[in-house]
Amino acid sequence: MSSPGYALFEAGKKFVQCQGIYHAGTAILLALVPLNAVMTYVLVRHPTIGIGFFGAAVSVAISNWLMPLSLFLYVRFINGYQCWSGFSKDGFRDWGPMLRLAVPGVVMIEAEFLAFELLTLFASYFGTQALAAQAVLATLSSLLYQVPFAIGIASCMRVGHHIGAGFPQNAKISSKAALTIGTVFGLLNGVVLTLVKDKIGYCFTDDIGVIKHVGRVLPVLALFQVADVLASVSGGILRGQGRQYISSYIQTPAYYAVAMPVSLSTAFLLKWEVVGLWVGVALALVIVAGLQIVVVYMTKWNQVVEDAYSRTVDVNVE
Repeated sequence: MSSPGYALFEAGKKFVQCQGIYHAGTAILLALVPLNAVMTYVLVRHPTIGIGFFGAAVSVAISNWLMPLSLFLYVRFINGYQCWSGFSKDGFRDWGPMLRLAVPGVVMIEAEFLAFELLTLFASYFGTQALAAQAVLATLSSLLYQVPFAIGIASCMRVGHHIGAGFPQNAKISSKAALTIGTVFGLLNGVVLTLVKDKIGYCFTDDIGVIKHVGRVLPVLALFQVADVLASVSGGILRGQGRQYISSYIQTPAYYAVAMPVSLSTAFLLKWEVVGLWVGVALALVIVAGLQIVVVYMTKWNQVVEDAYSRTVDVNVE
């Protein structure tokens, strides 16, 4: 029930971000977070209307539909309406160019997320403590990923704007700036993880076995932070160029032809267990980041601008 609402919000968020309106989605989320907390408490714990654990799911579903509704009202009455001509049958035209851009992006994102989810499945073979540690590591990884994810979105938007405006040199400069910023934040993430590797587990559990498992894996997690950030940022740059298909060609084999065999070999054959699982993913991220950065630096920016113009002409002709 909640997934369509969340999908609409993400699509709407990109719609306003492409207009340079980055604060709208953030403001809506900040407004709805406390509302969601109150709804969750009432629906779960209230003595009269509380419905237990199911109430949490209901609260999330309501929030996920309030997000796109709030964004729609923002666009309709405050800002962003300049690029919206209302609902019409034209919304069912020109799906071909959109799908040619969207499908490789879906492959790129799903390839990475599914690879990380498989780690949790494999971790279950090493016992409950290992599985609990993997849950902690997955949460930390997801939390840290928000930094490169945000930089990747910013790089995609900036590069896309410059390419659409016909300024290839500006797009090139934005790409270099994004990669530099990404490197700095990747190093910062790695240093923080290294400093707290023996303590962070206490934020999640008091089980010493789980905490030790987490402490053993965190150095690996820290080592690939720069690669993780650069992979995300370079992927954002390629999306801004309209060449996300390149990322899909790189990421799918990197995760499933390299990462998974290495993870399984080190985890089960070398008996590194959870540490081994993360070694394979770390290697894949290094490969993805390295190859995508090479592609970005070899970009013929004038050609990318011409290709973008050609896509626009094709849509107008259709």
